[in-house]
Amino acid sequence: AGDVGEATLAITWPSEKGPPLSTPEGLIHLLRARGYPDSLVDAIQYHADVCVLSDDELAMKGDAYPMRRIRPRVQVTTFRLHIRRIRLLLGIAEARAKWAPSEITPTKIFSSIHVLIAHLKQNWEHRASKGLITGPATGDLGMTIYTWGMVAETLRGKAEHERTRLADDPNASGADIMATARTEALLTRARDTAYKASEGVRERIENSPKGSANNTSKDIKEVYDRTPPIMTVFRVALSGAQAHKGMVADLSDIDALLLEQMTFITALILATGMRWAEVCHVRLDLQFTPELRLKNEITLRAIDRKNETRHTVSLPSNVLPRWLLSDFLLRVRPILLKTHDHPWLVVRRSGRPVGCEGESLDGETRDLLAYENRRANFRNLWKDIVAPFAYAANGSCPAEDGQFTPHCIRNVVAAEIVKRHGIDKAAHWLGDHPNSVRDTYGFLEGRASEIESVTNDVLAEIAATE
Repeated sequence: AGDVGEATLAITWPSEKGPPLSTPEGLIHLLRARGYPDSLVDAIQYHADVCVLSDDELAMKGDAYPMRRIRPRVQVTTFRLHIRRIRLLLGIAEARAKWAPSEITPTKIFSSIHVLIAHLKQNWEHRASKGLITGPATGDLGMTIYTWGMVAETLRGKAEHERTRLADDPNASGADIMATARTEALLTRARDTAYKASEGVRERIENSPKGSANNTSKDIKEVYDRTPPIMTVFRVALSGAQAHKGMVADLSDIDALLLEQMTFITALILATGMRWAEVCHVRLDLQFTPELRLKNEITLRAIDRKNETRHTVSLPSNVLPRWLLSDFLLRVRPILLKTHDHPWLVVRRSGRPVGCEGESLDGETRDLLAYENRRANFRNLWKDIVAPFAYAANGSCPAEDGQFTPHCIRNVVAAEIVKRHGIDKAAHWLGDHPNSVRDTYGFLEGRASEIESVTNDVLAEIAATE
């Protein structure tokens, strides 16, 4: 669901355009402009505060906010996804459930959350059948439902805090305590309903032999149409030291190191087709041990993969140069770790991993909510760092949200493999079922490479700078 409003049913400005809808402030302004009751506006504001504000900022809010954080803090850029999904479900409530904005209170939403989820699924499936959804629609459907589970969880924490406070207040009435307890119970049920429904959507994707390929095929076609400039950018960006020379001087030490790490990650995905989540979970003590490094292989655990199938990737030196791998492991990564000591391959600015430090060796016992926040933030960091680098190296790059992402690398290389070597080779490289690959990339099968001349020109350009 984007910002089209009418096409996606997500609520938007009724007439004149207001503040940007990508910020909590813009969302609150929109709710007031559309006539939503104060109770809902306050609830969404509370959820935004708990998600985005720092601990110190929350403490300044007063006794209404619990001292312990209900959920890990997220970046404003990540919270934009919450905003989009909040707008969508409210649009479903208006357009499909036929609720007037003035009557959409938190109690009405969460007492009828199962009804709204049913409308949301029906609308989503209708749009998918008409070809109106060009993204990984079913996955985003699950996350939309999950987001409202998160809102219920946040508000449940508030109700629990208020009930505890009233219980300790000798002047509080029993009726007030009981009312708060009923609110807490309602939100608990709504949270569990949303989380269970979201999990059901995820299982439906994973149990399908085609996965979400039917929903992503149009995206692949769009990416393919942009393949020459994207591949040109990546080949220039991966030329290594030559491209760094003119940029690192303007960066702080940590930003220069992060740039080098993101260049390494870009090469890793280009060489292996790994998904962003798979990269974030790679551990040097399990999947990229010294023995596996000698073989130039990384073993991806089933639990870390979308199709839950174990997969081993190779690291061809013509795409991921040995010097780049060694330099990252021996120089860049140890400095980024700072005082931390953990086995995860990639490192955040803080020195901590993106992966879950509390996980067991089999990958279980993870805090998935906190992990999803870290993974999204790390992906945004990749975009923030690599996009200007790519612009500087080549002068152009499709950097709009949803176009210039790590997954684009996987897509465009898989497209080239399909064209040059067929479906089975691409499926082997991706670690996916051939049927899924055929549904996604089959329109390219048998087509001659149309970017080979572009790639050769870029390689010649790189050679000329050495």
